[in-house]
Amino acid sequence: MSANTESQQPPETALGTFVVVALSSACFSCKGVFAKCAYRLGADAMTVLGLRMLFALPFFLLGGWLIRRPDRAALTRKDWLQLTLLGFLGYYLSSLVNFIGLQYVSAGLERIVLYTYPSMVVIGGVLFQGQRLNRRMGLAAITAYLGIVIAFIGEAHARSEDLHQLFIGVALVFGSALSYASFILLSLPVVRRVGSNRFTAIVSSISGVMILTHYAIARPIPALFQQSSGIYGWAILVAIVGTVLPSYLLGIGLRRAGSQKFAIIGSIGPIVTLFLAWALLGETLGPAQAIGFALTLCGGLAVSLMKDK
Repeated sequence: MSANTESQQPPETALGTFVVVALSSACFSCKGVFAKCAYRLGADAMTVLGLRMLFALPFFLLGGWLIRRPDRAALTRKDWLQLTLLGFLGYYLSSLVNFIGLQYVSAGLERIVLYTYPSMVVIGGVLFQGQRLNRRMGLAAITAYLGIVIAFIGEAHARSEDLHQLFIGVALVFGSALSYASFILLSLPVVRRVGSNRFTAIVSSISGVMILTHYAIARPIPALFQQSSGIYGWAILVAIVGTVLPSYLLGIGLRRAGSQKFAIIGSIGPIVTLFLAWALLGETLGPAQAIGFALTLCGGLAVSLMKDK
């Protein structure tokens, strides 16, 4: 029945699925470029992160309130502990080290390094969940990491004066990808148990509280309300376009497209980052970075396509 229903879907349904998935990936990819624009106006990573969650948190809380249902099973203590851990790994730890790393590397290189997370998910499944790693998947993972090395060498050649900072930035962004991959590995059973929309609202809200608490410990809270209008503008874009919209579109797109089509359409994200970095930041893509980008994109996409098989 499902096959017949799927074959009878009107063309606009397929187009709508493509728009949802592509928009989710593109929006997620925009946040690094928007953050770099705020940095150029004098903001640092902690300020942009604090403003991001200050503006995004009300939407996640509102979303959680709107989707509440009295007949839904109450969350157990174990559920809350797991959701808190995932909130820490997802939008807190992963975002924190990513935004700090963005202070040292270009937005294009940041996206190249981040796109290794599919291979990390596969390797984590092999190490901790008893999954098998076939030869093709191993080759795809190696291709993705080779792309990082080539892109790093290309950027290092162009920035020979600050290699130490470049290395720190790449290490931090790589740590962000690792944290995000761990988040994905641990999320699936929780999402199935609590529901995707409720999962997004709760985990994102927990992460937002963690970020704002971190800021309150490290900085005086009034400093968040003393920024320039330009910084607020970019922070709003990071919060709404780069956080709230893609978080909810992700679940919708994954449900409609399935993981394989989602991976294919989602590969538009890194390309959008490179275009925005060129248009808004004036970043250029040299031959080595282009080769590295292509290898990492192909490796990550291949891993994503082979996971379900």
